[in-house]
Amino acid sequence: MFENTKKFIDVSGVEELKVKSFDGKTVVLGAALTITEAQDYLKTICEKTGFHYLQEIIKQMDCIGNLSIRNVVDKLATRFD
Repeated sequence: MFENTKKFIDVSGVEELKVKSFDGKTVVLGAALTITEAQDYLKTICEKTGFHYLQEIIKQMDCIGNLSIRNVVDKLATRFD
């Protein structure tokens, strides 16, 4: 897949991509969270706030890949020739 790619950019250290927040109305999940991390966070919101509809989203997230795939965050490594 990446055999012709010459350079990658490592975004694994960008903390803004790992953000998790909830202000009472809005849930923000960073792009670098694993699906399992996102599910766990949504479960805590569900339990603490009564936003039970989030359970349906969590169930749908279970349909994405198997457990090992859900716990992988694509990491792009910087490579210079």
